[in-house]
Amino acid sequence: ARQAEQETAAEMLEFTEDPPPQAREEGEEADPEEAADAEEEQKEQKEKEEKEKKEKELAEGLNLGAVDLDAEAIKQEQQAGWGMQRVDPATLEAQLRPVERYVMRWLEEVEPVVDVGQVNAAVEYHEQAWELEQIERNKVAHEAAADEEGDPLVLEGWDQDAADDVYRRQVAAAAKRQAEEQAAAEAEADAAAAA
Repeated sequence: ARQAEQETAAEMLEFTEDPPPQAREEGEEADPEEAADAEEEQKEQKEKEEKEKKEKELAEGLNLGAVDLDAEAIKQEQQAGWGMQRVDPATLEAQLRPVERYVMRWLEEVEPVVDVGQVNAAVEYHEQAWELEQIERNKVAHEAAADEEGDPLVLEGWDQDAADDVYRRQVAAAAKRQAEEQAAAEAEADAAAAA
């Protein structure tokens, strides 16, 4: 590929250069100053092309070296158990080139990372919501059936004896309070009458 680029550049150079001073039309004499200027321009052009070529090769060499270094670094990280360590996303993103950052953002949008805990929590929440809705529907259905039959709702597992005992104690406590309040009111009335 480099050789083809070099050949193409050489061919394009032929078309962009001024003709050498010796290639004048027949019968014209070459000006020595023009010839010297033309030769100097050609030398400058060749130096410029060589400099660009060296810079390009150097840049390509650096990129290849960086790729080799990256591959070697990745191998070392994998051997050291890199996959088991937690990596800070901000640090990782800072190390990426702009193109790699773009790819990361694109992948996150197209194929987002799924947290298993969040998925399980969402499923559990929906199951609980469904169960609550099912319980509510069953309650409404039982109430409708009871209304059609005319029977009041019957609570299962009701201990009537225990309920009666609690009711009797509450009635006795209420009667005792009422008697105490009546006695206090009579005592106040007697005290007010005596005064």
